[in-house]
Amino acid sequence: MDSKLCLRKARMSDCRILYNFRMDREVRKNSFHHETFPYDAHRVWYQRLLEDPDKVQYVLEEDGAPVGQIRIAKEGDDGVIGYSVDAPFRGKGYGTRLLILAEEQVKKDLPGIRALVGEVLPENLPSQHAFEKDGYQKAQVLEDRIVYRKEL
Repeated sequence: MDSKLCLRKARMSDCRILYNFRMDREVRKNSFHHETFPYDAHRVWYQRLLEDPDKVQYVLEEDGAPVGQIRIAKEGDDGVIGYSVDAPFRGKGYGTRLLILAEEQVKKDLPGIRALVGEVLPENLPSQHAFEKDGYQKAQVLEDRIVYRKEL
């Protein structure tokens, strides 16, 4: 992972790759929403996301190729995170790098956010590891999720 990593704002032209990330079986298994849905529905949702001033979507690229994504939604003073890493890049530290890079960028793109929050399924150990490695604290441990929080 010594090559060039770049976190950039997503564009409409990223719609298909982000859809493919979302439809990945492992991503759906580790998501709070397991269902599949048609690309056209995703496209409509994605267009609204890009236009929403309280949300930002980023794409993580390595040497110009997409390897992951992170979405942050402003809820009060918190930024609520959803992220995924493409299958060939999992287990190699990209999730942690994605979180680190997003922390700096979101301060510019969604001013007023004082903390980032991520909710993780109890069985999603790789995501728990990524949050913990980046200094997130367990704010809540519930039956169906673990809530991680990091003050900015």
